[in-house]
Amino acid sequence: MMQAEYDLWSTGDPTKVAPLFAKDPDLIFFDITPLKYNGWGEYEKGVAVVFADYQSLKCTVNDDAHGGRSGNQAWTAGPSACMA
Repeated sequence: MMQAEYDLWSTGDPTKVAPLFAKDPDLIFFDITPLKYNGWGEYEKGVAVVFADYQSLKCTVNDDAHGGRSGNQAWTAGPSACMA
């Protein structure tokens, strides 16, 4: 499941992965540059600018990824490896 998300990121088009993320305006997203984005809208625009410099991108799940479940809620965590 995580690799399926990273495959969407690998398209370089953040609109492809957007359906997987909450859109609450007060959410905070962290990434490479800049480190912090406020809300999905800011994150989506910022990532698109960063991706514009690359002709291709391949993201993969590292072997230390993990996840869990509580009732009908699930979470995953772990670093990714993205190669441009």
